[in-house]
Amino acid sequence: VLVAAGMHVMTSADACQAAIAARDLKPVLVITDILTAATLSEIRRVPEAAGVPFIYVAPDEEKARGLVPAGDGSVGVLIKPIEPMRLKALVQRLFDAASEQY
Repeated sequence: VLVAAGMHVMTSADACQAAIAARDLKPVLVITDILTAATLSEIRRVPEAAGVPFIYVAPDEEKARGLVPAGDGSVGVLIKPIEPMRLKALVQRLFDAASEQY
């Protein structure tokens, strides 16, 4: 879905690898499973990616609760299975929110 939308997609095995990649690649979006929840704090410490929109993928609503920091409009949650239209809509909402900040 993201590749079809013209995005270059990279993967990382863990939060540490993602933070290193963020420094080099300057991502415009990060998507991660809740099992690597530490990724948000790791990525936000990298100056080149401090405000990058962030999407957590969770297996259900219960596990998703508490993932989004209060008042942080740059973080969203998708519940599995991921529906392409919901992914596109969330990405657009996060990009719109990011563009309003700058």
